[in-house]
Amino acid sequence: MNGKMIDMKIGKNWKVLLCLIVTSMTFCACEKDLGDSPFELPISGHRKLIVGNEGSFGTNTASVSVIDLDDNSVYNNVYQNKNGEPLGDVLQSISKIKNQFYFVVNNSHKIIATDTSFKKIAELTDLISPRYIAQVSESRAYVSSIYQSKIYVVDLNTHSKVAEIKMQHPWTEQLFFHSDSVGDFVYVCEKDTAVNYITKIDVSTSAVVDKINIAGYSPSQVSQSSTGKLWVLGGNYFNKRGTLTEINPSTLAIERSFSFPNRYTTGQLKIGPNDDMYVTVVDYNTNEHGVYKFEKNATSLPSNLFLKGESNANYYGVDVDPTTADVYVSDTKGFTQAGSVNQYSNNGELLKSYTVGIGPSSFYFAE
Repeated sequence: MNGKMIDMKIGKNWKVLLCLIVTSMTFCACEKDLGDSPFELPISGHRKLIVGNEGSFGTNTASVSVIDLDDNSVYNNVYQNKNGEPLGDVLQSISKIKNQFYFVVNNSHKIIATDTSFKKIAELTDLISPRYIAQVSESRAYVSSIYQSKIYVVDLNTHSKVAEIKMQHPWTEQLFFHSDSVGDFVYVCEKDTAVNYITKIDVSTSAVVDKINIAGYSPSQVSQSSTGKLWVLGGNYFNKRGTLTEINPSTLAIERSFSFPNRYTTGQLKIGPNDDMYVTVVDYNTNEHGVYKFEKNATSLPSNLFLKGESNANYYGVDVDPTTADVYVSDTKGFTQAGSVNQYSNNGELLKSYTVGIGPSSFYFAE
């Protein structure tokens, strides 16, 4: 083989390799391997997606990952690297209140408050299996619990529990604060198979004042559209279909509702900037995972899933970028290894995939 032919062959192979590299970079983000190097954070001013990784139950492997949305870098174990200690066991949810992040660590029975650089400020204890936290006033927040028939009231200044609100059932899930001309209220999901309502609490008295019917049972997620309507996701248990219910908080009337196929158990609900709604579902008999997308003015259940997981996918969490309307879906990969977060366009096209911690489940978009 002469020199010219060898040069041509090398040139051709190099072009193929370059093409593969470019293609790979399109879909795979760069992960920051911190190792023994100094702790890093995404560049100040960049938009970020904070990912809460539950970890594997009972192993103290919960963690926080940060995806830099401007350069697509991934920073894993940010809390542990910043503070020199593990986050705990099962990171259930993330909230931002008064310029502080609150990480609700369910099986460690605590909530950790940090500043925006993830430096630990305080640890709220004396809580049993907390799930979600919602600010209800300048100095107060409510916290739900999986095993207690109560809502905890915490002081945001002292980071301590100051009161409890008695509930009817021993599993409270997501809660939502809503203020109107009448007063300030919190709507609570009591996740019980006999419950076909959400519970309304008056913040001024910390008393239950109403129960608002939904179309199904076992409410778990509640959110609000840009028009002020409440959307409640109900579960699928004991042959009771999973449901999605729209409620007018002014009249407390049901304005729309959708029922999911019997085979699906519902997971998470998120509303996008265009008021499109996304719901994760799973068929535990076949291990089929997917995401439904409801258009803003939908009148019936979509005929097909918006996203359908591959045979080995475990779709778990979902959220929508408030700026781009891109959809982010977490894949836990069975909670036995590093999970992934897949970024899709609003039309369902896979844009990128990011490797994060074990059991990614919750998200928070931040500047």
